[in-house]
Amino acid sequence: MKRSSIPVSLLASAVLCLSGARAAGVTASEQSAIDQANSSIQALEVDRLALQRKAHLTEKACLKRFVSAACLEEVRQSYFTEEREIDLKIEEQRLVIRRTEAEARRRDREQRAAEIKAGRS
Repeated sequence: MKRSSIPVSLLASAVLCLSGARAAGVTASEQSAIDQANSSIQALEVDRLALQRKAHLTEKACLKRFVSAACLEEVRQSYFTEEREIDLKIEEQRLVIRRTEAEARRRDREQRAAEIKAGRS
């Protein structure tokens, strides 16, 4: 099981910095959707850390048993399944951000093209 040594606050600020690069033409509702997705990502990262702590404690309890292989395997399978669910939810939120920003960039391109066309006429 991989344990993260990066503090939650550092992860959260990194997520916000990386996703803070906003397209010029993002509307208020689009920015709200982006902010909400970023908040969801932060919450999911906190959930991931809680899951890691829980799995670690459960693993320690398993190791106290005389025969621990089955218990450890169950803990690891459960951990990887739950971690994958969190990863998928994070990816869904990142997709929301990418699509929203792509839509804003598309609108900006169309607006620039219209301005250039109007300038030529």
